[in-house]
Amino acid sequence: MKVDPNLERASSDTDLYAKEAVLDLYGRGAPVSRIQRAFSVGAFGLEKNRKFVPTRWSITAVDDTIGKELRERVKAFPLLNEIRVHEAIGFDDRFLVVMIPRPWRYELIEAWYPNTLWNPLGREVVMFGDHEGFEGRTTYASIGGCYYAARLAVGEALNRDRRQAATVILRETHPGYIMPIGVWNVREHVREALRRPSRTFATMAETLAYLRTRLDIPMERYVRISDVLSYVLHQRTFDDFDLLAAARAPSSNEFPKRPVPAVGAIVFRDGEVLLVKRGTEPNKGRWSLPGGVLEVGETVEAGAVRETLEETGVTVRPERVFSVLDFIDFDGEQVHWHYVLIDLLCDYVRGEPVPATDAENARFIPFRELGDYDVVPAALEVVRRASSEREGSAAIKH
Repeated sequence: MKVDPNLERASSDTDLYAKEAVLDLYGRGAPVSRIQRAFSVGAFGLEKNRKFVPTRWSITAVDDTIGKELRERVKAFPLLNEIRVHEAIGFDDRFLVVMIPRPWRYELIEAWYPNTLWNPLGREVVMFGDHEGFEGRTTYASIGGCYYAARLAVGEALNRDRRQAATVILRETHPGYIMPIGVWNVREHVREALRRPSRTFATMAETLAYLRTRLDIPMERYVRISDVLSYVLHQRTFDDFDLLAAARAPSSNEFPKRPVPAVGAIVFRDGEVLLVKRGTEPNKGRWSLPGGVLEVGETVEAGAVRETLEETGVTVRPERVFSVLDFIDFDGEQVHWHYVLIDLLCDYVRGEPVPATDAENARFIPFRELGDYDVVPAALEVVRRASSEREGSAAIKH
C-alpha cells in the first residue's frame, strides 16, 4: 500500500498545528479532497486536540483555510485590466463567474428553481447569497460550504494570473438538479469555468447585456440582491463607461477652461506615510499623495475618503484641511493642467494599501526611505511640513 510521504509527515508531527499542516500539504500539491479526508479522521493538529469530525465540517474547514490564504496573497497583486466572464454547466447547474477590476471582494448568489434539491415544494425561484469585502467575513456564511468551496476556486485562479479582482458568482440551479452531490460540485464547476477562456468586456453595460443572454432569471433581480454588483455600479456608475478607454484616452482635465478642484489625503501610520505611484498624467510614474478630482456635490472631506479608498483600499477619517496650493503646467502658451490641490490631514482607520483605479502602486513608506522614491516635490514638501507639525503637537501635549 502506497502512502503519501507528505501526508504521513504532516500526520506524524504532533506539534504541527492543523492550519499549518493543511497549507503545507496544499502547497506541496496534495489534492484538496485528500486533505479533507485526512482532516476528517483527526490526522492533523496538536496530539491532545486531535479528534474525528464530520466530513461536512472537514470539507468546509479545509476550503476556508486554503481560501483565506489564497485571498491574502491575491491582495498583493495588481488589478485585472478588463472585465471577465467565465462559464461552466453541469448537472443542470449553471455557473457564471464575473471578475471585475476592483480590489478583492467576493460573492456567491444562488438561484434555485422549483422542484430542485433546496426548493422542492416552492412555486417561485428562490434566490440567496453571501459576500465579503476586502477584509473578509467575521461570521459563517449562511449559504454554507458552497460559499467557501467556490471562494477557494476563485483564489486559485487569481493566484495563477497574479491578479486581483472583485468576483461575483451567479449560480442558476434548474429542475434537473435533484440529487445532493456535495459542495465539491460547486468547487469543481467553478474551477472548470475559470480554466476555460473568458469573455472579456470593457464596460459593465456590455457585461450585463451579455449575462442576460446566458441566464434565465432577469439580470435586474441579480443586481438588486448583489452586494458586489451594487458596489461596482454605485462606485463608478459603470453604465456605458469604458474602463480601458478611460485609461487610454486623454484626460478631460487637460487644457481646462477653468481650474479643477482636487483633494489629497495625508495619512500617517507609525512613522510611515501613505503614497501612491501615479499611473496616469500628470506626474505619471512618480509618487504622490492619494487623491483626485472632486465630484459634483461632494465635500472635500468626503472626496479625500473616497479617493483614498478607491486608489489604495485604505479607510481613513478626515481631520482638517492642511494646505491649499496650485498645480499649473503649461504646454507652450496654453495651460495644460491647472489643479487647485486641497490636502487634508486624515487619520488611518484600517486596511493595507492595494493599488487600484489610476494608481500603479500604493504603500506606506517610512519617512527615512522617502529619499529613495521619486516623490513629486510639492507632495514631499507637504508631507514634511505635516510631519513636523504633528511631531511638534505631540511634544507640546507631553
